[in-house]
Amino acid sequence: MMPNNTHLETLVEQPCYRTYLFQQAVMCISGSMSLPAIIAALICADTDNELRAKLFSTTIFMCGVTTFLQCTVGVRLPIIQGANHGFVSAIVALMALEQFRCPESDFPTSIPNTNGTNTTNATLSSEQQGWEVRLREIQGCLLVASLTQVVFGLTGVMGCMMRYIGPLTIAPTVTMIGLALFDVCSYFAQDHWGVWALSCGLVLLFGLYMEKVRVPLPVWNKADGCHTSRYQIFALLSVLFSLAVAWIVCIILTETGMLPDDVNQRGYKTRTDVRFDAISSADWFYLPYPGQFGVPTIGIAGFVGMLVAVIASTVESIGDYHAAARLCGVPAPPVHSINRGIFVEGIGSIFSAALGAGHATTSYSGNIGAIAITKVGSLRVFQVAGVLMIFLGIFGKFGAVLATIPEPIQGGILTIGLALVASVGLTNIQKVDMTKSRNMTILGVSLLMPLMTSNWLKSNPGAIQTGSVELNQVLEVSLSTPMFLGGILGFVLDNTVPGTLEERGMANWHQRSHGDEDQMDSEDRKIREIYDLPYITPFLRRFKVLKYIPCLPSFQNQCGISCRSPCAICTTHSRSFQKENGTEDIKMKQVAA
Repeated sequence: MMPNNTHLETLVEQPCYRTYLFQQAVMCISGSMSLPAIIAALICADTDNELRAKLFSTTIFMCGVTTFLQCTVGVRLPIIQGANHGFVSAIVALMALEQFRCPESDFPTSIPNTNGTNTTNATLSSEQQGWEVRLREIQGCLLVASLTQVVFGLTGVMGCMMRYIGPLTIAPTVTMIGLALFDVCSYFAQDHWGVWALSCGLVLLFGLYMEKVRVPLPVWNKADGCHTSRYQIFALLSVLFSLAVAWIVCIILTETGMLPDDVNQRGYKTRTDVRFDAISSADWFYLPYPGQFGVPTIGIAGFVGMLVAVIASTVESIGDYHAAARLCGVPAPPVHSINRGIFVEGIGSIFSAALGAGHATTSYSGNIGAIAITKVGSLRVFQVAGVLMIFLGIFGKFGAVLATIPEPIQGGILTIGLALVASVGLTNIQKVDMTKSRNMTILGVSLLMPLMTSNWLKSNPGAIQTGSVELNQVLEVSLSTPMFLGGILGFVLDNTVPGTLEERGMANWHQRSHGDEDQMDSEDRKIREIYDLPYITPFLRRFKVLKYIPCLPSFQNQCGISCRSPCAICTTHSRSFQKENGTEDIKMKQVAA
């Protein structure tokens, strides 16, 4: 039962909502801006400034679209959808295949052999060497893999799967997203390690050391008029401040001639004037559209790797939904709301693949944590933030400006971001009894073996020879994707090695919310109506046949994943947010659209 002091408020009663929606949009863009640069480098187009600008614009546009859909007809919680870094390791493994390797490139997909020479295929045709072929393969594999997420939402199959997926499966899967991409970080940092270190240090300075600093800012609202309020802007906008300071330093280094102007010298990509032509050549308005880079192609090897990323993203998003609900002081999302959230996330990823963004979208935990600081969980604030990102994505010059960010700065921000992803993965074992040798062994094996296997395969390309080219590619991509191997090992070992539910951290894993309906008072029931689809829910409840569709409000849970007594993932996510921000018993404001 929810506390009696939890209540709904409208947007006009929320002070400084413009500041909050801008903050949410900036946090999403800051977390997503490194991914277009990674995709451009992986498809051998890191010097194509026009393409980089288009990828940035497409990414921001899709973040806005999926955020608006998620808050309006999806899970209907204050959730920001951003670019999903979980697919990068699968894309790296896919681009490491012989037909996709970049000629004469030092990006991690091209692995030096023992003689120090590059193993790229110099005999590739001109068509194969084009970045379009690589991007279309990523698009096709991502599109088909995202279809499975849509199926998960429509059928509610994740409810049945979650009873076998525990913390010891989630922890290595999510942790590998961060740990396996250290070579990608070093690729962006190698042009100027000093600027990279500065970027990392600034993020740590603003985000940790100055986290509690409250800065007075002038604000206005109808109730109090003009006045000043103090905000933890350094904690909320640490990436933005770090980016600005590091960028200014690079401008100074460029103008004083301390950076080389020879494209073949190390440090050239740190110059701020390298990609200025991208701004002048970019259109003022650019609307991404499906097939702008050609018709997607599909390969079974890439599909398998991305399918694992889809499953990991789905499980992580379920935890985020529960964390957002607890931080907003509303009942846990019912199963139909979670299924609909997964469905909308899959639809967003399909559109993202069709537009050529090169990545999927997922819920951003950092934006959920910001709710604990701002005390604002208004749906309309998040919806307007989504609209703002749509506009910024259409504004072509904005994407072009982001494309000019020096690579070492992007590398520094990416390094801290992936470090946080790895740590978030490890927080899932808080409910696991790590004093047991069983659990320590499973976790250790699931973390070490994927890194060892993927590193060996990168150092020995072509080592897998089964007699079938297609099977060779599937095994090479699968075993070169640490997230896939770590998740499989954790899943198999956790479900086959004897252990109690308490030892495994799954004691509360199978609790469902629909059993508590009778204990909910009238206020709780009214609050829970925020999860219903606006305007059409009364109409849907008239048809009894619709109770069998898992993503509709009329659905009667048969194999659900919603938990009034939160499962290990949900509890871990929400408590970590609360402890970090000193809000153990905080009750948030929630607004129905």
